[in-house]
Amino acid sequence: KPTYLLIDSEGNQRELPIQCDSETGYLNRFWYLREGMLYGQGFDGNVYQISETDGSMKKVLDMWLVHMTAVGDRLLLTHQEGFTIYDPATGEQTEDAVLNEFLEKNFNGVDLLGNTGVYSLLAAGGEDGQTVYLACQDGIYSHVLGGSLMEQVVDGSMTSLSDPRYGMVGMAALDSGEFLVLMINGLFRYTYDPDIAAVPEKQLQVYSLRENQLLRQAITLYRKRHPEVYVNYTVGMDAGSGVTREDALKTLNTQIAAGNSPDLMVLDELPVDSYVEKGLLADLGRWLDPMEEELFTNVTSLYQKDAHLYAVPVKFMIPTILGSRDTVEQIRDVTTMADQIEALRGQFPEGSITAACSAREMLELSGIYDSWKWLDERGRVDEAALETFFNEARRSWEAEKAGLSGRSVEIHEEYVREWNESRDGRLSLGRYYDFFMYGDTNAMYYYMGEQRLTLGFLNGMSINFGMLTSAIKKTGQSDYRFLPGKDGMLFLPVMSVGISNNSAEQELAGELLTVLLSEENLKEDYTDGFPVNRKALAAQSVNEDGNVYSSYVVAEDGVQEEITMDWPSEEECRQLAERIEELGCPVIGGGTLWDAVMDTGVKVLEGEMTAAEGAEEIVRKTAIEMAE
Repeated sequence: KPTYLLIDSEGNQRELPIQCDSETGYLNRFWYLREGMLYGQGFDGNVYQISETDGSMKKVLDMWLVHMTAVGDRLLLTHQEGFTIYDPATGEQTEDAVLNEFLEKNFNGVDLLGNTGVYSLLAAGGEDGQTVYLACQDGIYSHVLGGSLMEQVVDGSMTSLSDPRYGMVGMAALDSGEFLVLMINGLFRYTYDPDIAAVPEKQLQVYSLRENQLLRQAITLYRKRHPEVYVNYTVGMDAGSGVTREDALKTLNTQIAAGNSPDLMVLDELPVDSYVEKGLLADLGRWLDPMEEELFTNVTSLYQKDAHLYAVPVKFMIPTILGSRDTVEQIRDVTTMADQIEALRGQFPEGSITAACSAREMLELSGIYDSWKWLDERGRVDEAALETFFNEARRSWEAEKAGLSGRSVEIHEEYVREWNESRDGRLSLGRYYDFFMYGDTNAMYYYMGEQRLTLGFLNGMSINFGMLTSAIKKTGQSDYRFLPGKDGMLFLPVMSVGISNNSAEQELAGELLTVLLSEENLKEDYTDGFPVNRKALAAQSVNEDGNVYSSYVVAEDGVQEEITMDWPSEEECRQLAERIEELGCPVIGGGTLWDAVMDTGVKVLEGEMTAAEGAEEIVRKTAIEMAE
């Protein structure tokens, strides 16, 4: 049973005897707006007004809230679907079309409150009782309730608001026109200074197809060093814009053709090879050569051609296999993988082998180990390689599905559906399969004995690699393995970056690139890839707070089991760093060819066409687009 404490402005505290019934459970979030206006969210989905005297509760709203703030005598309620204006005196609820349009345009599919208590969007009421201020990564905006305008009063790109490391937890608008924003690492005051130019004369144009938090973080660090430079960051497929990948690429290519190329670009999902051939990307050597000892050059040299380096990955993931030592030692490619899946099915007639519950998932899990073979030396689709891949993926799928129960497939499909809905369909499952992030296909289920072989990307040091090493320790006779490719072990480049050859601000862009690749920018582990910076990887290997992580997993039979994840040991981290030095062969995990292989492959694995027919169809379908 929780204890509730009320703390006044002097720091004095007293217990508030809140009594929750069994249906309410307990209150887990509170908003103290002013005297007499204490509200709490119950686990029953209701909002209660709480007496500061005796802790008694009065239900006022049936609504799951993200945030609440007072605007005069009314309350502005923020929930995942929009804003509601609530009058406590009458109980009347109204909406503001401008606020809801702002939310729909900028936060469609975005969680407004993270599981760590950090907000993507906060609201505060002005002293006039009519004005609402909204704070987010893009800045602080002002709106008069019932009005038609939404005005930006603070540009987030020029402040710490845009730094993803500084998560917002609270906000207040002061009488002076200043704003206080409480971040996870301190309290920040935003003040208007008439002597500072609203937008500096020097400008740097930066582009990524999709929102990139690491790039935003680097821009914030860069701006602290270069306040005289304004960094204009453009996202091709901004949240809620409805712009498709094809539309965004056409717009970008039109801009490039007109001589207005962004100074620095994130090249993920862009035609990098075509840009190199057309001479659109600058040689990065003069910025990266001085950093050579800091970087994993076996990864950063990926785009080197004729002694020139035209792009550089900032991070990377590693296709990894986790299983019994005897099984893992036998797997070298998708053919030997299919052999082992068949052997495991013979040994274990029922239950999951790899946790793939559909033909597409088996294709995605197999594809990350084979995609490096799908293009020949001249960059053309290799029809024979695709036919072999389809045949081997079909063998794996036939063995996997032979032991699956209908119920386990239903549970898994529901999880995938919820996952896709929560991400608004923006993530490719093939690109982001890993050992922790994606439900059933991870090391936790191997840890529990719910599956026999774990396939996917290893993509981070702490939780990700920690779960893998914990599973190995727990099961005893287990190991993990990277697979070989043409010039070394396989890896997936993440967030490749280039600088325009036509940029008039190449030096400024180069300085931003060095910040992007720095230890300071890459030392935090966001489980979205390992950093190419050696010191950053070493920093991620240290468990500074001494935490041991636990996770509860419910198995198919309804039994709940707690899994304890130990931090990787110093020796395990050292061995991983040594294995990273062996990486040298890039794979693909998204884009035109990947999508075509997945779509056609489903038809092959489900018996609608042969492997040879599937390979021929892909060559035909991709010929025009790959040429473009």
